[in-house]
Amino acid sequence: MDLLVLVRHGHARNGKNDSERSLSDQGREEVESLAEKLAARRIDPVKIIHSPKLRAMETAQLLQRRLGGALEVDSNVSPDSDSDVIATDFESAEGTFIVVSHLPFLPSLTQRLIGSALSFSTAGAIGIEQTDAGPRLAWKEGP
Repeated sequence: MDLLVLVRHGHARNGKNDSERSLSDQGREEVESLAEKLAARRIDPVKIIHSPKLRAMETAQLLQRRLGGALEVDSNVSPDSDSDVIATDFESAEGTFIVVSHLPFLPSLTQRLIGSALSFSTAGAIGIEQTDAGPRLAWKEGP
């Protein structure tokens, strides 16, 4: 992995079925703003991986429209997934990958990769670079 970009989905509407909660208008604006910031950083993803939840899929689609990359749904990046599975996958990957997910998965993954459980606002992003010494925090963006 050259760069792993971790993104929390944008603000979502309230709803009874958590899996089907869509992005709110505010959430769409947050994600579009984030996409512009990532484009300014010249983020060119090989793949945008997202959880099966609707709000994560919509976030990934908005990012893809601005940044490109193939979309892939993966239940291993759902809120309560084991971060070790994804961390291990990315240790051998090459290129830039974006993961769109949720709490508490994202802080768990940052703990696993860089030794610190970082916080994420809605449509917040963290860039993690692979270095000779291992993964390190490269930058953090808000919406």
